[in-house]
Amino acid sequence: MEDTIKDSNVLIILGNGHNAAMNLRTGYTDFGRHYMKPMKEFTGSRLYESLLESYTIAPGQWNDLESEIKRFALSFDPARDNAEKEYEFFEWLRTNLGFYMDGEAKYRFIIGLDPEKGDKSYKDMLMDSLPIYMFSAILCNDFHFDILSFNYTWLEIILNKMTCSLLNLPSETLPFNKTAEEYFRKRLNIKYVHLSGKKCILGTDDDEKIHPQVSFMKKAYQLENSSSYPHDMKKYKSILIYGHSLGETDHDVIKLGTVV
Repeated sequence: MEDTIKDSNVLIILGNGHNAAMNLRTGYTDFGRHYMKPMKEFTGSRLYESLLESYTIAPGQWNDLESEIKRFALSFDPARDNAEKEYEFFEWLRTNLGFYMDGEAKYRFIIGLDPEKGDKSYKDMLMDSLPIYMFSAILCNDFHFDILSFNYTWLEIILNKMTCSLLNLPSETLPFNKTAEEYFRKRLNIKYVHLSGKKCILGTDDDEKIHPQVSFMKKAYQLENSSSYPHDMKKYKSILIYGHSLGETDHDVIKLGTVV
């Protein structure tokens, strides 16, 4: 295997749309189907109660979680709301959303089954998806690419399986095929924008005028207090954004030409 260019000038930013294109059920609606249910421990959290009500009324349309969080944060009133209770629920939400997304990818790709369609294999459907074609082209290229992932799933599993297929190597479930792992790591430098423990970066942008007691709902606050990579985007000549909405709540997380 030949050496590759180590100083990449190409950055690929991945969002959850990347998961959706692989038919992974990692949307907010999918999360709500499994997690949004009455929980006594969060009684008194207005955010929890509003999210539960929203999901109960329209379970198939509950797909803008961050807008719901933003509305709550802007309406927070310390005379009425319990900041400690809101923080407790918000951390539960970030943690379980991250673990759900990660688990969804692992289950469908490692196990290879679609529980909603009997025992039909998921792998064939996955390998025929647009993201797989994109990564196949990248892995066959001699250049080195940086990947900044906001989609919270285990890309290494997918890339290892893909590389095994490209190189005609045996594909183990765990541990990884080490030859395949070495091959894709020579071409891809993956950096995840999330906290340890798979907590999602979730909430409002930094410009929102929210009460200081709920500043933990700002994405910038979470990034400042995380182990995420600060990432200088100025050095890249090309930036490809794939599957990321770039909605208004993302403006302070992704600022091209600055530091994330």
